[in-house]
Amino acid sequence: MHPNREYLRTPMDAASTAGRFGRDFKLAARLQAQDLNPYRARVPVFLVDLATKGSLTEPRGLHLRHSKLFNTQAAVSAYEMHRDIEAFEREYKPSNMVHIVLRPAINLQAGIGEQMLLDEGGRCPISNLRASQRAFNNCVQRAIAELERRQLLVPLLVARHLRPLQGGESFDIHAHVVVQMEPGNGWDAHDYLSKIFGSGRVWTSSVMEPGETCSFSRTSNYPVWRLANQDWSEVSNENLKEFFEQSSGLRSVDALGPFRDFRAGNDPSSETAAYGDGDHSADAEEFYGDASRSELPRAKHRFESRGPPRTPRFGGLVSHAGGLGAWTVSRIRYWRVPAAARPR
Repeated sequence: MHPNREYLRTPMDAASTAGRFGRDFKLAARLQAQDLNPYRARVPVFLVDLATKGSLTEPRGLHLRHSKLFNTQAAVSAYEMHRDIEAFEREYKPSNMVHIVLRPAINLQAGIGEQMLLDEGGRCPISNLRASQRAFNNCVQRAIAELERRQLLVPLLVARHLRPLQGGESFDIHAHVVVQMEPGNGWDAHDYLSKIFGSGRVWTSSVMEPGETCSFSRTSNYPVWRLANQDWSEVSNENLKEFFEQSSGLRSVDALGPFRDFRAGNDPSSETAAYGDGDHSADAEEFYGDASRSELPRAKHRFESRGPPRTPRFGGLVSHAGGLGAWTVSRIRYWRVPAAARPR
């Protein structure tokens, strides 16, 4: 979580945040019971309401280390990403949106000649989680880059999900990629991806649900917000500890192509585009490392030249719960202050 950032909140948002903090601190207590330190510092965090000039505060406990386990951290990234998605959509109005879901090939390996990382059902044992995620990320990067080179799509966003199975003994690893794709390119892209990842390991909205339409924001909604609503309660203590250690530094979500360029030029959200919602280690791979990619005017021309959009598999099923409606809205800011110095 980034301190000193402003957010627009509603009572519904506040209730969701309180629930996430409660669940996160239960997970932190379980980690601490196994001799792991889940806290970045022993300085407590308070939520300070700026609309009341600090007269209202909410205690948030100790500052947690960045981890995929903690939904409160993913929620901050999701809020900022969602805000930028809507801003990008207002300015460029991208059409022909397609949602692609990819799972790693059954024969996924960390390197040529090395052992298989997945079991026979395509699930990832927790002992191979870090190696599998990094190898899968590299495969997705190369595949999407090749489809972009062939001018079959324009990538905009990728979200990487790790869904625990059997108490965390194994994981369903998959990636949601949001792209812009002309209607006639769907089967060509789907067939290419199926050759890379295997039959049944690729889902393409324009192929599976032809004729549907959806906006960029709705297409991106599920992949982004699912990261902030993952249930870890059924994961065993032993596997929880293993996941906490193995997932450190693995990226969850990235803006791609023109959307990445847009975010980089619009502070303050560009920091989230760079760091995601987890520890960013020096060896974490960039999805696209070439900073010289398409300029915005050229990107805008490509967006405006597209035809009617299509819809993702999950379009419309998941929506941001924090709509303003009739709620009273106040601006708040996350501050980290010593207990003795907090507003009273």
